[in-house]
Amino acid sequence: MIRRSTWILLIVFLLALAGLLFLSRRPEGLKVIQDATPTAAPIAFLEYTSEEVVRVTIQPKDSPAFTLERNPQTLWQMIAVDPRPLDPAKVEELVATIPTLKVQSQLGAAPPDSATGLESSPILITLEFKDGHKTTVRFGNLTPTSSGYYAQVDNGPVLVLNKSSFDNLSPLMALGGLVQPIPVP
Repeated sequence: MIRRSTWILLIVFLLALAGLLFLSRRPEGLKVIQDATPTAAPIAFLEYTSEEVVRVTIQPKDSPAFTLERNPQTLWQMIAVDPRPLDPAKVEELVATIPTLKVQSQLGAAPPDSATGLESSPILITLEFKDGHKTTVRFGNLTPTSSGYYAQVDNGPVLVLNKSSFDNLSPLMALGGLVQPIPVP
């Protein structure tokens, strides 16, 4: 014998199925879903492929600048006095990660430099491309809510980058994160 709770669940299921069939057969159909408000398109940070970049100059906070250059074999070499060999995979990761940074918002009016840190103490990355043009990216301070970092491409508007996407890039913006580890004997 079938229990009463089984009959109740069967009736509820049949009613839900009948409601779905009724809504799908109507000309208006599931119009509520079709008229949903679209979300804003994501703001692109930079658009390029890593193969287009031929030179990267990085100016970390409170450290000397260093330049990395792609040679014809698509390997990266450092144009500096540091004798340690570069890890080409880490440099390629750096170059490929920059355009994937997620922009949370674009600020209409730029906050003062004391808040953004874009002028007084930025991390600068200058990318030089095969076609000869250069793009400079400034990375500034953490936002007051600690949800992102201020950034600016060339002289464009001030952007707020997603904190976790920037934190993935941050270790690669120091020379120590781009060189091959020296094996310990």
